[in-house]
Amino acid sequence: MIQKRTIEEISRAAVEITEIMKHAPLEIRLKYPYKYRKYFKNILDTNYEWKYDTTKKLYEQNISELTKDILTFLNEKYFKNGEK
Repeated sequence: MIQKRTIEEISRAAVEITEIMKHAPLEIRLKYPYKYRKYFKNILDTNYEWKYDTTKKLYEQNISELTKDILTFLNEKYFKNGEK
């Protein structure tokens, strides 16, 4: 079921995705499409601060459900081995 998201939720997820990608392995960052980097950069919530905790694994990070959904999409579409 598709949920409606607020602009605030989307722009906060953009902050989380952008920060997570800064800490992703180079192999993943190279597969991260420019169109998404640009889109997320343009919609960032400049009042929302979220930092990647380098002492935790990605699945242990305190991220929104929307961010998890976006990461799942990106993983399925772009990051899996042998794909685009």
